[in-house]
Amino acid sequence: MNHAAKLGVALTVAAAVGIGAQGQGGGRGAQNCPTPAIPAAESCISSQLGQANWPDPPLPDGPITIQSALNAHRDLRVSILKGLNQPWSMAWLPDGTMLVTERGGRLRAVRNFVLDPTPVAGVPQVNAAGLQGLMDVVVHPRFAENRFVYLSYHKPVPRIGADGKPAVGRGGAPAMDGATTIARGTWNGTALVDV
Repeated sequence: MNHAAKLGVALTVAAAVGIGAQGQGGGRGAQNCPTPAIPAAESCISSQLGQANWPDPPLPDGPITIQSALNAHRDLRVSILKGLNQPWSMAWLPDGTMLVTERGGRLRAVRNFVLDPTPVAGVPQVNAAGLQGLMDVVVHPRFAENRFVYLSYHKPVPRIGADGKPAVGRGGAPAMDGATTIARGTWNGTALVDV
């Protein structure tokens, strides 16, 4: 199994069991979002990209071994990549860079098994509420020609009250709902542009 495949297995396992980053505060986010069992009435818009709204389980310090049902790959060595907060999806670029979405609204780049500490710029504003947020990342099949990257995300949409006017939430801020949306941006090597 090559390095990229091992990294993919690690992140897939991490995402599947809801592993986030250690040492990032855990618990409720910077925007005082409720737990997923009690979604916020006006949601948690990640304009400030607060932390996930539930605590992160601890991660082991070194590689772990998991058992596969396939005889050819019985013992899989899974490397742990720390520093991600609720990884949701991943896509590989031709140069080996892996793009990883974090549910809270950040797109991250991993190069040579090292997580870039700076999130990728150009991601649209995300409404991270309940289990919604920044979800999938997909690279266009002809990426080498057009450099297109697609994101699916929960877009903030103002809630309209029964009177046809925008509803008001906590603290007088507009109440927000969300709509699952697809965005396309052009990868410039470090950021998404023309989103």
